[in-house]
Amino acid sequence: YVQMSGRAGRRGLDDRGLVVLMMDERMDPSIAKGMLHGRSDPLNSAFRLHYPMILNLTRMEGGDECEKLIKRSFKQFQTDREIPKLIKRCAELA
Repeated sequence: YVQMSGRAGRRGLDDRGLVVLMMDERMDPSIAKGMLHGRSDPLNSAFRLHYPMILNLTRMEGGDECEKLIKRSFKQFQTDREIPKLIKRCAELA
């Protein structure tokens, strides 16, 4: 449930989303509470950029659109989020 509701809004467009949880009297209230307050599994992008993909995107959309698509990807978001950690690690090794 947490994973399904975690992206209820549209990234970059909505500041909040709406989730409707429909349940019946057969569900134990403690189970429902656990669903609502539980932790989600880590989500990692499976996006992998390959040369044929770059060539096809560039041919079909143009170089600028190809770059925009990659910059908006969840993989790029995750990569950008790791930069401060990598900088800190480099400083520790220097």
